[in-house]
Amino acid sequence: MTNERWRQVEALFHAALEREPNERSAFLARECAGDESMRLEVESLLASHDESEYGLDGTDLAADFLGKGQFQSAVGRAFGPYTVLRPLATGGMGAVFIAQDTKLGRQVALKLLPSDLARD
Repeated sequence: MTNERWRQVEALFHAALEREPNERSAFLARECAGDESMRLEVESLLASHDESEYGLDGTDLAADFLGKGQFQSAVGRAFGPYTVLRPLATGGMGAVFIAQDTKLGRQVALKLLPSDLARD
């Protein structure tokens, strides 16, 4: 996905979040008129957001997550070409961070496993 395409998806995602859940489908049908892949991408993000107690921006998660000290040392560290910027989500199988891909010059999602799972 190009940077421009991602900006469009992100803008539509945030605009859709401002609407009531029962209004989102009609909003996306109107705004994505003829661009089915755009509509599906935004709907996928909305579904993930609705399933997450923290949402996609991770602000509540960051406070909770870093407050517990888990994975705190990952922020700012480099793993290969990826530099960890901030936490995004966490669960029983690890944590997902927003990271900068230094080779491609774009942000990516990076999943890190807790040490007890990483050894398996």
